[in-house]
Amino acid sequence: MTPATPRRTAAESLEALHWFQQEHGRLPKANATDRAEKTLANFLFGTVRSRERRGTLLTDLREQAARIPGALTLDTHPDQDEVFADLKSFIADTGHAPRHTRTGVPAREVRLRAWISNNVYGDPATKTPRLRARHEAIVNLLTATPSYAEKNLDERITAAEQFVRENGYRPSGRDMSWLTEYVQGKYLLSGPFGAESQLNDIRAARLKSIIASPSLVEHRWNENLAALTKYAAGHSGTLPGNWSHPLFGWLTVQRREYRHGRLSQARERVLRGIPGVLPQERRLAEAA
Repeated sequence: MTPATPRRTAAESLEALHWFQQEHGRLPKANATDRAEKTLANFLFGTVRSRERRGTLLTDLREQAARIPGALTLDTHPDQDEVFADLKSFIADTGHAPRHTRTGVPAREVRLRAWISNNVYGDPATKTPRLRARHEAIVNLLTATPSYAEKNLDERITAAEQFVRENGYRPSGRDMSWLTEYVQGKYLLSGPFGAESQLNDIRAARLKSIIASPSLVEHRWNENLAALTKYAAGHSGTLPGNWSHPLFGWLTVQRREYRHGRLSQARERVLRGIPGVLPQERRLAEAA
C-alpha cells in the first residue's frame, strides 16, 4: 500500500506561496489548470484570506503572509474598465470574441469569457445603472464581433473567393472539403438564419457566388469548347480530324457521350452552335 503524502503545514504552504510569487511575479489563480498552482490558490483563498477576513489568522502566519505581496489583499476584484479595455484589445488582436471552451484555449481568453459571462448574466433591466451600462456595452461589442467559428468561416470564404479569381473555377480537394457540404446543399443558403447560425445574408451571398462558379471539370470543358470554337473560326469551319490535334480526343468523347445519350441538353445546345461537331438531328418521320 502506497503511503499517503504528508500534508504541508500552513507555514510550509506560505513558503511555497512565497516562492511561487517570486518565480511568476504573481499569486496563483483560482481558475488555474495546473494542479500545483490550484492547490496553492485554494490555500490562499480558502485559508489565508478567509481567516484574515474573519480575524482568525494566527499572528505568526499573518506576519509570514504579509511578506508576500498581495497575499492579504482582500479586494481582489479587477478594475472593470481595465478588463473591458483588455476585451477590446483581445478582439482587435484576434478578430473574434473569446471562445466558450477552456480546452486548448489561452488563459487570457478563458478569463475574458468568464468575465463576460459574469457581467451579462441575468436581465439588464433589473440591474443598477452602472451594471446595466456595462452589460449593454459588452453585448453591443460582441454583437459587432464575429465568433471564432464565424471568423474561421470568413477566412475560408475569402480563400475560396481568391481561388476563383485566380483560376476561374471553384476549389475542390481535401483543403476545401468544407465547401462540398454547401455545394451538395447540406447547409441551406436561404434565410432567415438563426442566432446560433454561422451564416448571415452576406456570407450566404458570397457562398452562392462561389458555388455558381464552374467546377474544375466544367472549367476544362468550357476551355476546350472555347479552343474548338477558335480553331473552327480560324480554319473556315473545319474541325480537327485526327489524333495529331489535342482537341480531337475531346471532340471524340463529346460525340460518344451524345451517341450514348449521356450528353446534357445544355451542352448539346452549345455544341450544335459549331457546325459538324454533332450529327444533324433526324426528323421524326425519318426516324420512324
